[in-house]
Amino acid sequence: MFHPNVKRYIEAIKLYNESIAFSEKGSTERSLAYANRSNICLKMQRFEECLKNIRLARESNYSGEKLNQREKDAKNALAKARNKNASLSKVSPDVVEEPELSYAAKENAPQVANCLELRKNEEYGRHVVATRKLKVGDVVMIERPFVTVLKDSFRYMYNGHVLFGGMSE
Repeated sequence: MFHPNVKRYIEAIKLYNESIAFSEKGSTERSLAYANRSNICLKMQRFEECLKNIRLARESNYSGEKLNQREKDAKNALAKARNKNASLSKVSPDVVEEPELSYAAKENAPQVANCLELRKNEEYGRHVVATRKLKVGDVVMIERPFVTVLKDSFRYMYNGHVLFGGMSE
């Protein structure tokens, strides 16, 4: 997506995230930050995030006709986007698919395909071997990171809940 104001929108998201981080739960400041962040999300065509922020604004006791209209606009745009995507055969570049194992999973280790075995010998020590021929691109193990680290300069851009735009709750 190209928009001439995208840098300003991202900066605004950072500032709203900072405001949310330092405001009290249920406060007017927090509800206003959620409402304003929903507006930026709508302008950036991030309709699901917009709806999430509208929900959060309402949970923080924000009400208003603008919020109702924004919700209608986001739902309509989201429905149009889903209809358009349903008619296309390719996946959107924004959509990240979770990898799936190419073979059945081990019973005692569901993140590992049953075509891998842990062995130990004098030559290699402890090592993993394939028990069948594998093809290029086969997914044989899926491992989630134990910890992730975020640069301090992105503190208010991202958070632990959602990695796009720091849509914190």
